[in-house]
Amino acid sequence: WWRHTWITRAEPPSVGIENKMSKTQVDLASYVSKDGTYALNVDSKYPMENLNQPDARFQVRSDADEQLLLVFTFTEKVKICGFSITAPIGDMQPTKVKLFANQVSMGFDDAESTPAVFETDLETAQLSPEHTFPLRVVKFNGIDSVTVFIESSEGGDISAVSTIKFFGEPLQGTNMNELKKVG
Repeated sequence: WWRHTWITRAEPPSVGIENKMSKTQVDLASYVSKDGTYALNVDSKYPMENLNQPDARFQVRSDADEQLLLVFTFTEKVKICGFSITAPIGDMQPTKVKLFANQVSMGFDDAESTPAVFETDLETAQLSPEHTFPLRVVKFNGIDSVTVFIESSEGGDISAVSTIKFFGEPLQGTNMNELKKVG
């Protein structure tokens, strides 16, 4: 006799994320270290400082090709349960994103060849502030940094991103920005 395994389709990523997040999970923007956050292949006219501005016209854009590598370090260890990404709709909108935990010294070759902790193809509807991608907390627990790799864009030559936000909670511990050099 055959044994059947029924496969059920999971709910779409954005459905119910608010209900799954506990009250202690917040936007982790205040835990992102400005000193340790940087980007590779960025157009100097659209630098990393443009990310997460209230005006969507401020963007981070790629320079030589459509790939962007954005590294976010945190002031203390965090647990991340979700993230959101917004971008201008059209030829510059990202179509594929990969996330890596605790990989601050990655280059583009590493990002293309290393298995990502999270990877997804992006649809236009997902590039809005209302959409949150849930992340497996076990993969993003107690981390110091997240590397975001924008692999491709709709038009192929340039990728642009307006916001990237991480949601979760800080873990009790040392705030790395409060440490002072002794001697």
